[in-house]
Amino acid sequence: MRRCNARAAGATVFRALAGTVLGFAIGGVAVAIIGTNHAVLWTLLPLVILVASSSPVVTSFVVGQVAFTVFTIILFNIIAPAGW
Repeated sequence: MRRCNARAAGATVFRALAGTVLGFAIGGVAVAIIGTNHAVLWTLLPLVILVASSSPVVTSFVVGQVAFTVFTIILFNIIAPAGW
């Protein structure tokens, strides 16, 4: 049985926040470059889902958080491209 402590919880929160900020930056640049081109967005979506689902196990939690944030940005840009 593993025990939790405040330091471990704080480190997890920091990694999640860092991954989200980095993912927002990468996703923002990707959407700025791609724009509202649905063909490219739909092509990228399965790749980003694959990375987001496998990277916490294969690489690290931070990479998974980055990929999930990029996935969310791409998905919202497909659903409602106006205003981004």
